[in-house]
Amino acid sequence: MKNILAVLLLAIAGIAFLQFDPLSDKPKVETTEVVKLDFDHESSDKILAAAFDASAPVTQEKQSSEVIQVKTISVKANRSDPAASISQIEYAFKKKKSDIQVRAYGSVLKLLADDNKGSRHQRFLVKLSNEQTLLIAHNIDLAPKITSLKQGDRIEFYGEYEWNSKGGVVHWTHKDPKNKHKHGWLKHQGKIYQ
Repeated sequence: MKNILAVLLLAIAGIAFLQFDPLSDKPKVETTEVVKLDFDHESSDKILAAAFDASAPVTQEKQSSEVIQVKTISVKANRSDPAASISQIEYAFKKKKSDIQVRAYGSVLKLLADDNKGSRHQRFLVKLSNEQTLLIAHNIDLAPKITSLKQGDRIEFYGEYEWNSKGGVVHWTHKDPKNKHKHGWLKHQGKIYQ
């Protein structure tokens, strides 16, 4: 059981490092090498934390004689299934992390009035499969509004997660006109809005 947990946690950490082309749903050619780790069954939070900060080394002192040795591996992930980001969002919410690029999907829980102060944003609540709710703030000055969006619709998103006590906000679901931030998008009924 511990070996399965170790492989699963390393795969999750590797997925967070993997860079991909969000519009094609295909991973780039290169693979990502995951750091070599020795860890016990209580160090999963440290492994997930490393997924959010690639520059931070992950170390774990041996606390018992039951240590699992994990070899360095390369991970290729199928990014066409964004379910892994749901775990990433859940972890970010639990640890109050922000500024995390995420890709996931959920169902529209509630449509909210557009925010017209400053840059205009289409706003709606999404419920993820783990029951967590997110506010999606989609900049409609930079991207088209989804006029056909209804409560209960499935929506996929790629944007930046920001923590708040209600579940979090995802924004940057559009192209960055200055090309300094990763381009985000929303996908509804097979159409991409960015």
